[in-house]
Amino acid sequence: MGTTGNNRGSSGSGSDIFFKYWSNLSKSDPERFEKERKRAIEEVISRAPSEHQQGLRQLQWVIDGERRKAKNPIDAMVRLNKMMWTQFYAKDGFVSIVFYFNRIRKILNETEKDKAQERKDAIILPFKKD
Repeated sequence: MGTTGNNRGSSGSGSDIFFKYWSNLSKSDPERFEKERKRAIEEVISRAPSEHQQGLRQLQWVIDGERRKAKNPIDAMVRLNKMMWTQFYAKDGFVSIVFYFNRIRKILNETEKDKAQERKDAIILPFKKD
């Protein structure tokens, strides 16, 4: 069976079926769940642009390490949530990037205002008609 949520023999939305499939598999056959989880993750990573694949594999290695250290699934979720928020606010994280682009936008807007002001301050020379 694939990981798309098809052919599960259950009614409901695709995401409900998808979740139920993985949830049931993790409870009924943890070894198969791990094999399919790793295969599904590798499938997603292999679809990424080649220049991002190594970084994605490194990130997955870190995630797997946090999962191994966790005492239970809730602990794993808390660890991964903390890791996500730490990266979100990190020096090169999402918030930093948003601030960077806002600064660039501000500079560009000020540059445009300066250019507009220069145009307003220009001296218009009259031309005599012959």
